[in-house]
Amino acid sequence: MLAFQGASHCVPRAVKALLQKEIIIKKRGIPNLKNAVLHTANGKLHVTPLTDHTKPSNAAIYIPANRRKLRKGEHVTTHFFEGQYQSL
Repeated sequence: MLAFQGASHCVPRAVKALLQKEIIIKKRGIPNLKNAVLHTANGKLHVTPLTDHTKPSNAAIYIPANRRKLRKGEHVTTHFFEGQYQSL
C-alpha cells in the first residue's frame, strides 16, 4: 500500500529475536512467513508465533525455504512492522 502511495522504502525492518515457541511447517521448499508478536524481556528481543489468528501481530517470522522446523531459543529473522512492540 505504501508503494502505491509513492513511498520509496516500504519494506519491514528485519531484526534478530529469540524464538519463544517451536515452529514446524508441513513442507519445505518455499520461504514462509509466520505472524508473531515481538516483545522485549530482560533487555532482549523475543518473538512468539501466533496460533490464534484473531489476535493482532506486530511482526512476521521468516522461515527459510530449506527449513521445516525452527527450535525454541533459536535466533530467528523477524520482520518488525512499524508500530509498538510489547515490553514484558
